[in-house]
Amino acid sequence: MSGKSFFDVTSNVKSTKLIYDVRTAFSGDEGSGEIEIADIKGNNLWFQYHITPVLGRHNKVQLLSIGMLDITEAKNYALKLNSAERLLHSVFDSSTTGICITDTNGIFVDVNSEYCKIYGYSREELIGQPFTKVVPTENQQLLQDLHDAFISGNEELDAEWTVQRKDGQFIDIYASAMLLEYSDGSRFKVTSVRDISENKKYHNLLTETQSKAHVGGWEFDVYTRELTWTEEVYNIFEISDSAKLSLDIMNEFFVDEAGLVLDQAINNSLEKGSVFDLELTAKTSANRTIWTRITCKPIVVHKKTIKLFGTIQDITLKKFNQQLMNASEQKYRAAFQNSMLGFFVTNPDGRIEDANIAACEMFGYTVEEFRELGRGGIIDPNTPHLEQMLKERLETGKASGELICIRKNGQRFHVEFTSAIYENDEGELNTTTIMHDISNRKTREHHLKLLESVLTNTQDAVLITEAEPLDEPGPRIIFVNEAFTKMTGYTSDEVLGKNPRILQGPKTDQKLLREFGEKLRRWETCELETINYKKNGEEFWINIKATPVANEDGWYTHWFAIERDVTERKNREIYRKLINDINQVMNSSFMLKDSLRGVLELFKPVLDFDLCEIWTVNMDKKIINMVAKYANNPEGERFYEMTKDNIVMKVGQGLPGTIWKKKERIHWNKIGSRKLYLRNKAASEIGLNTFLGYPLIHNNEVVATLLFGLREEHVHVENFDALIQPVCDQLSAEIRRKQLDEEIEMIFNFAPDIICVAGMDGYYKKVNPAMSQILGYSESELLTQPIKNFVHPDDIKITGKEIKGIKKGEGKSFFENRYIEKMAIQSGCHGQLQFSMKRGLIYSVAKNITDKKEADQRLNKLNDELESRAKALADSNAELEQFAYVASHDLQEPLRMISSFLSQIEKKYNDKLDDKGRQYIHFAVDGAQRMRSIILDLLEYSRVGRVETEYSDFNLGEVVNEVIQLYKAQLSETQGKISYSKLPEIRAIRVPIRQLLQNLIGNALKFRAKDRPPEIQISAKELKSFWEIKVKDNGIGISPDYSDRVFIIFQRLHTKQEYEGSGMGLAICKKIIEKHGGKIWVESNPGKGSTFHFTIKK
Repeated sequence: MSGKSFFDVTSNVKSTKLIYDVRTAFSGDEGSGEIEIADIKGNNLWFQYHITPVLGRHNKVQLLSIGMLDITEAKNYALKLNSAERLLHSVFDSSTTGICITDTNGIFVDVNSEYCKIYGYSREELIGQPFTKVVPTENQQLLQDLHDAFISGNEELDAEWTVQRKDGQFIDIYASAMLLEYSDGSRFKVTSVRDISENKKYHNLLTETQSKAHVGGWEFDVYTRELTWTEEVYNIFEISDSAKLSLDIMNEFFVDEAGLVLDQAINNSLEKGSVFDLELTAKTSANRTIWTRITCKPIVVHKKTIKLFGTIQDITLKKFNQQLMNASEQKYRAAFQNSMLGFFVTNPDGRIEDANIAACEMFGYTVEEFRELGRGGIIDPNTPHLEQMLKERLETGKASGELICIRKNGQRFHVEFTSAIYENDEGELNTTTIMHDISNRKTREHHLKLLESVLTNTQDAVLITEAEPLDEPGPRIIFVNEAFTKMTGYTSDEVLGKNPRILQGPKTDQKLLREFGEKLRRWETCELETINYKKNGEEFWINIKATPVANEDGWYTHWFAIERDVTERKNREIYRKLINDINQVMNSSFMLKDSLRGVLELFKPVLDFDLCEIWTVNMDKKIINMVAKYANNPEGERFYEMTKDNIVMKVGQGLPGTIWKKKERIHWNKIGSRKLYLRNKAASEIGLNTFLGYPLIHNNEVVATLLFGLREEHVHVENFDALIQPVCDQLSAEIRRKQLDEEIEMIFNFAPDIICVAGMDGYYKKVNPAMSQILGYSESELLTQPIKNFVHPDDIKITGKEIKGIKKGEGKSFFENRYIEKMAIQSGCHGQLQFSMKRGLIYSVAKNITDKKEADQRLNKLNDELESRAKALADSNAELEQFAYVASHDLQEPLRMISSFLSQIEKKYNDKLDDKGRQYIHFAVDGAQRMRSIILDLLEYSRVGRVETEYSDFNLGEVVNEVIQLYKAQLSETQGKISYSKLPEIRAIRVPIRQLLQNLIGNALKFRAKDRPPEIQISAKELKSFWEIKVKDNGIGISPDYSDRVFIIFQRLHTKQEYEGSGMGLAICKKIIEKHGGKIWVESNPGKGSTFHFTIKK
């Protein structure tokens, strides 16, 4: 542009002020302002200019110094900020982004629809899966570690990531996280993600390109190995934009040493995250040599490079004109000093050589103070990437970016800077640094981020519309946030461009809407609560607060509305009123049936239905009856007329019985054709399509069912559930209470015993009919006379004592007293009193026990006689036992003498006796011996229990072994076998227990079967207070008819020729066991054996 007029360059500037300032500058005055210039491609750029006249000889203006600063970006920021501040200052919710919630292990707990849309999965495919499902394999462990650290409380920075969709496609997302921690210590990570693939593809390129004066840009994705160029790069290398690209292909344009330098720089960026800014020669596809400037800034996330992006600029002309740019210091000194930007001349080591006026004003220091401070005194050492930028300048000769600087007053502020190293006339290296104060822009950016944060995190729905037209067709929606889409079920695409009236419906309050519209026309902030409708037709209550938004000129351009779903609050209000009304109805004096009819009418204002009914379970829980019904229209009344015989059902029968059986809410549609619905014919005739039924459960039992019938086929069950389910518990409790009241009233009226309530004043307050019947007084007589008038005079004192005791808090009182019947007959009553401190009443239940008292007297007399006879019998038994003992003992000697003398006669006179005589002697001796055996057994029987021996602890198995030794020869002779399992330790008298086992085992060997060896099994079973012992054999057995008879003394089931014995063995066993407090019995199967059982205390 050398040699061209300044006005030739700025010929398309639409600013008369610039022309005026230039003309004024030639008169010696400075001028400044802002201008908009269209570049060669037609793009509009904004510049801030400052014109300073440079005086020559005779103080005449020799030339003008015009400094121009590109402020296009700042202008765009300002426009965006102004718009954002107007629209976002009251926003309290997140924009439409994908959101996922993961638990401490990184498992998806929930995801929203936008998240599923971004990744291409359904919600069901993600819930319960690890979040690494959407992360490329090479990054899974890294992100899992970051997730665990974040859950533990470490900070996680917002970042850009490459993720993988379900279809395998890699996309770019921007992710930010928030930690939720509940009072129970549980933690969840809430991650917001946005798909930035389309924007990202060229975003980095365009951002860097704009910062470098519209040069070409390039980007390399490390994961996909994809290289992308902007159109300008294709132009620089003179190749078609359809050409295949790669890093190797790009490197081919840089030949010889330039190619090696570029290759090394790219490798450093990939491996170390290093930036570079190189000036290299290259050859285009047309074999034309050019100078290029190529830069690279890698994106490094957690020490790993994921992308490279940078610029490529054709600087051939720049190199050519470099001489012109290095004009004499004197010529440009005025421009240096009068620039609006801070300008520093420094050494590479940080020493400041010079600074212009703008720099001094920016920092508050003089040039001398700058020289003393140096770079380290004005730049915050914590500036991000400071060392990296200094290194970049040292390596490449240039650097640019943002710094945090420190003013003289200690205030920190942000600047944009550009710095370059150059060689002065003496051959020394110096640097020039230009700084632009961007603190105001940073403040506004921070404010915008805060507003965006509010937008991201608020839970309220946000709706922004155009300001007009307020009449038909109404203002169009231009923005909704994600909370709005969640609340209404509409996607943003479905509502953008539409009118908010799409949410209105039949129940939307039109009167309130008209009042709302009038306030909108006055541009007032206004608020409204009404019913709106979701996309699926479901009703919900909404609170809307709308605020007008004006532009800089004060013209209203938009409506900003915050909307809250207040359905729960409204339902709570309706619920509280409904519960209060139900309590009032149920506490009325009406019978249960009439009260429930009143309850059904309460549902009419709050729900849409055609009919409703309540069925209660009867007392024996066998059937369920319809006790109340309500029809909302004549068709409903006709339905009940047609089904008046279907009012009783069993469990599982029809809809009421099914609800009763399943204990759950049931929704039946198309009931006209449903066979299980027993009233389907009537339902079909009146067009009834749907029934909703709710179980009314009290103490885990269904006491009733509540049913609603509707002609609508598609019913929003949620609306019914939200209102009815909270009411069910209260209603079921009231029904049960009312049932109990009626049952108690029936018991009170029909009980045969006395039930009464007395006050502290000594009068009855309520008496049941039975009391009047028993005492012969009317109810009026009982209630109007003092209680003492009815009590027997001898019992007044004890009655008063019991009443005083119960009033003192001694609890219930049980006592007996006598009342005087009206006919002067004395009646005895057994009563129970209970005092209610709260109500000051005494409740009493009494039973007429006159007959019982008389019977007790007769019974006591009989008991006395029985005790006298029992004593006489005990004395007689004791004498009999003594007699048996004495007799059996004294008879042994005569029998011994008889037997001995008969044996002597046989021995001495044997040769003189014939066979008949010897037979007679044998009979006599045998009889005497049997008599002696009987006497011995009788003596043993009488001894049982008479000899007082101390109890001791011993093992029953040891006693069994002793008995086995006694029968060792017999067991060997008969090849018999005795076995026993582990037997317990018992506390008993050892000798009789051994005798017991000896008798039982001896009988088992005696009565063995002829065709098999005897087998005897002894076992024990532990009971609660006893041991049960079993002695089982395989002998001849006993007929069940004789199972009791065998324990009677002298009872024999066989002749002595078959089996010897006196028939007293089992009688002795029985007496031994009974003396030990146990029982003995036998179970037997003739021909197969017997099992004797006996119990003995532990």
